[in-house]
Amino acid sequence: MPYVTPSQPGVVVAGNPIIEELRWKTVDATHSIPGRFVVKDTTDSEIKLQSSGGAGTIGIVLIDPTKVIATGATAGDWARVAHGPGVVVSAYYDKGSGNSCTKGDALYCGDNGKVYKGSTDATKIVATAEESKAADGVMNVRLAI
Repeated sequence: MPYVTPSQPGVVVAGNPIIEELRWKTVDATHSIPGRFVVKDTTDSEIKLQSSGGAGTIGIVLIDPTKVIATGATAGDWARVAHGPGVVVSAYYDKGSGNSCTKGDALYCGDNGKVYKGSTDATKIVATAEESKAADGVMNVRLAI
């Protein structure tokens, strides 16, 4: 079933995710925003952006209607982190060096919590593409975590 891609990242498109309220500990003012994948920071209740090829992804940051997306999070801010296999969400796609993707392709975490196509390590798949994408931007993905 095709879904309409939201204009903003971090939107639940289909399914019922498990949502945890966690705090940003390590932030990047530009990239600590909805639609990015995160990992545990120092404690189980703290998060930071997933790095390229990293393991241990715990979820994707959802949009918070009370915050302005462009400003990014600051240390100590709360974030709604979603996970649950099969849930469709909007995420940032990073084409990288020519890696366009097609629907069904496995996606991995790249720099700053964005997803990309290009790894072969099945243990690090975070989602599958729900649509084809030839450029950087927001796309629908089906969570695998």
